[in-house]
Amino acid sequence: MKQSDISQLKEGAIIVYVLLPKDRPTNPKFEYRGRIKKVDLALKRVVVDILNKGYEGDEEPVFFDQIVCIEQGEGE
Repeated sequence: MKQSDISQLKEGAIIVYVLLPKDRPTNPKFEYRGRIKKVDLALKRVVVDILNKGYEGDEEPVFFDQIVCIEQGEGE
């Protein structure tokens, strides 16, 4: 993710991201979608509600380096 995109990381925004290699994903290029619940600039991460089917209701931290793109959020 570009440094200039960080200002778009706000509660309600939807991001597309990949898992970290340490998470040992079966498909490292699979893209997940999540709605941002919290932005933590100090740790360079967000906490998201996962939107992918089968993972609804789960949340996880996503580091800025994992983010592929930012989609429009609610009300935008």
